[in-house]
Amino acid sequence: MLFTLALVLASSKVALSAPALDARQTVTIAVDASKTYQTIDGFGISQFYGRAGNIKSLASAAQKKTLDLLFDPATGAGFSILRNGIGSGPSSGFSIEPNSPGSPSAAPKYQWDGADNDQVWLTQQAKTRGLKYIYADAWSAPGFMKTNGKDSNGGYLCGVTGTSCGNWTQAYANYLTQYVKDYKSVGIDITHLGFLNEPDYTTAYSSMLSSGQQAADFIKVLAPTVKAAGLDVKLTCCDATGYTAQSKMLPGLATVDSLFDVVTTHGYSSDPTTPFASSKHAWMTETADLSGKWDISYYTTGAAGEGQTWAEKIHTALVDASFSAYLYWEGAEDAGTSPTNSALINLHGGVVAPSKRFWVYAQWSRFVRPGAVRIGASGANTALKVSAFKNTDGSVAVQVLNTGASAATVSISGVKGTASAYITSESYELDSLSGSSVPAHSMVTFLYK
Repeated sequence: MLFTLALVLASSKVALSAPALDARQTVTIAVDASKTYQTIDGFGISQFYGRAGNIKSLASAAQKKTLDLLFDPATGAGFSILRNGIGSGPSSGFSIEPNSPGSPSAAPKYQWDGADNDQVWLTQQAKTRGLKYIYADAWSAPGFMKTNGKDSNGGYLCGVTGTSCGNWTQAYANYLTQYVKDYKSVGIDITHLGFLNEPDYTTAYSSMLSSGQQAADFIKVLAPTVKAAGLDVKLTCCDATGYTAQSKMLPGLATVDSLFDVVTTHGYSSDPTTPFASSKHAWMTETADLSGKWDISYYTTGAAGEGQTWAEKIHTALVDASFSAYLYWEGAEDAGTSPTNSALINLHGGVVAPSKRFWVYAQWSRFVRPGAVRIGASGANTALKVSAFKNTDGSVAVQVLNTGASAATVSISGVKGTASAYITSESYELDSLSGSSVPAHSMVTFLYK
């Protein structure tokens, strides 16, 4: 149920005050649309490694509820980016080229089942709800193209600097291009294409190592291959484990700066706190609390899986590091009786249970739509973190994150229109705010239309 904060502005200022509050806690937030920063591409999730099937296997009502929560911009989070995994072989469960053709120059025998581990179905469902960007990313090349002969446990793509196992770079570029064509054959246009996932990390599942220079070697082959195929897709690099690791790869990519479009990173080994040394859009394409037990809380102790913790992480990435997109690892999963915080929504037993992390993401994704521009917003202090975004429809979303133990009065200037307020906290899940203050340990979005 929507609540409109009935404050039709006669001027450019609206005061929101709570009774009996200490005036010293009043904070003036000045929004300045003349100061513009990065353009927002959106927020999103992945459902790789069978998680798309977790949703598809739900009973009809639960399935619809989950899809609406994830992708409907009116009733749910309205996620605009879906990161699909490109299978590479046994460790990911599937591949469009499961067998080696014998040599890099031999004709490949591609196999497309039209389902892609239920990711095709999920993508179609998300598109009907307004999904804008489809990011297809490969964790590894097929094993026969790599130095270690398998798609897991690291190894390097044969043909890049430092390898001596033949040259499979063109074959891998063809493989990725074919995957994009396969999706196009079922009416889905992949918008972004990546060829690495955590190239600084060796693990028992799909993984492939790469330096910045080695990534550049491959981009020199991939970019013209995609172009020759007539595909309108943006290339990304490199989904390192963290901001610092990705930053260290950027110098090696300098020679191909004009050949790829988006700098991508994960948030496991380090979080972004300042902008990349790049003029490209920056995307956080995967991050999560992978170690904690399932936690639905917004704030109790400030634990790693709590909603306020993630509100602060997203705020820092958008405001301090100028990121254009921020994705959580998984949207929804059935992880059995011992779920962790790797997903935003728990589906065990067919019960759809969103965490407060989910509702924090929704504070951003529902009200800051693709194409929005971050604009000036001053007035932050040690307890309040503020940001503002102007959407393409002219609406302005002002986010106020109160990390303190006391409610705060805010006075917002520089915007005109009717303000609606929405709150997420320990007690609320993106509910309409009928009061006039920003409660302690809460996040409130003021949407001006």
